[in-house]
Amino acid sequence: MGDEVIVILKDGHITLKVSKNSNILWMGAASGDVIEEGTLRKHQSGVWIISNDEKDVSLEEIGGCTGGPTVIDFDKQTIEMC
Repeated sequence: MGDEVIVILKDGHITLKVSKNSNILWMGAASGDVIEEGTLRKHQSGVWIISNDEKDVSLEEIGGCTGGPTVIDFDKQTIEMC
């Protein structure tokens, strides 16, 4: 959707927060609210995921509306959210 989020990465832990310039505010989130957080892991497919379980690296379905971990692409600066 082109929303702007703040990405904080520290010691393998990643946090996504709502930016002041984000359109995500319509979803009930306010500026500075955490919308996603977890451990940054590399999925077996080679993409980066935000995960809360080591087993997530082997899941078949990830990203989007699958209920699996969120996919983050640092090169394209995108996050796949439902």
